[in-house]
Parts: sequence; structure tokens; C-alpha cells
Amino acid sequence: MVFNADGTLLATHKSSDENEEAKIQIWDMQTHMLKTTIQAPMDYIARYFFIPNTPFLVIIGEKMVLFWNIHTNQLVLKYDIRCWSHAVNMVPDGSGIIVSGTVGSEADENEAQETNI
Repeated sequence: MVFNADGTLLATHKSSDENEEAKIQIWDMQTHMLKTTIQAPMDYIARYFFIPNTPFLVIIGEKMVLFWNIHTNQLVLKYDIRCWSHAVNMVPDGSGIIVSGTVGSEADENEAQETNI
């Protein structure tokens, strides 16, 4: 689970089962009510985080990165990546994300990839 920068929203996720895609639920911490549910078009979610001062939640998994607008509950951008991600962070100036992960089936083949926003 992860909070947004001001602590007003909480995102939690549920892994997929055989019949459904993975889900992320956005909770309003002031009302303690469910604000929205995101049906992420993937089976596995590796990580997710809010981008400060924006309406975006970044969702990482299954060789893709999604930028989801939580106000409209719409997918805004999708980036295909070459690796299964292990770590994802924002570039300090907020202009991109860096994904580090394993390429192929060999666990010792590591790669870092930067994607500009």
C-alpha cells in the first residue's frame, strides 16, 4: 500500500485471480470511503506510486508501466519496457522514471532503463 504526498489518499492492491485483472483501490483517508477502483490490464503488479502534485498513479508490472489518472479513472500513458522490474523510482526533477530489472530468464542479467515522462 502507498499514500499520496499529503496523506489524503491511500492506494492498495489485490493480485489477480484466474478470471480478473489486478485491482488497485484508491481510498479517501478523510472519509475512509473507497474513491475508485482501477482495473489494471495486467495479472501482476510489481509496484505503484503517486506522482506528487499530479493526479497520476504509476503502476508497474508485466513489462509495462502505466500512468493512470485517478480523477478520471482513465489510463493516460502506457510504456512497454524490456525487463521485469525490480525497482522503480522517479527522476529527482520529476521528468521521468527509472526501471531496474531482469532481462530474459537469467537472474544475473540486470538492466536499467530510463523512461521520460
